[in-house]
Amino acid sequence: DGIRYTSADGMAKLTMYGSNAGGVTIKEYYDDLTTGLGVEPTYSKLADNWFVLSGQKGETIFYTKVFVGSGSLNTFTFEYPANRADQYRSMIDQLVHSFRHGDLDQAY
Repeated sequence: DGIRYTSADGMAKLTMYGSNAGGVTIKEYYDDLTTGLGVEPTYSKLADNWFVLSGQKGETIFYTKVFVGSGSLNTFTFEYPANRADQYRSMIDQLVHSFRHGDLDQAY
């Protein structure tokens, strides 16, 4: 289940969703998502229960953060035009510090 918000001008998108982990490890999910991007991330970080992938696809910058537990995972992705990076960069900082995942040990 998830939700997507789009800016009034249609240029920026925030997608948030959760799903069951299905026995996939954080490293397996990280590798699958990295491979599926189709571009090399310009920033990536893999931690104990979360990872970040960020980069640019064409004229769009993406920032994805995924929290992974034994039962489920929670993800948010923020996409915005590269030519408006200065305008949107502070929003990523706010998202990173305010996004709270659910109980990742539970499958839903």
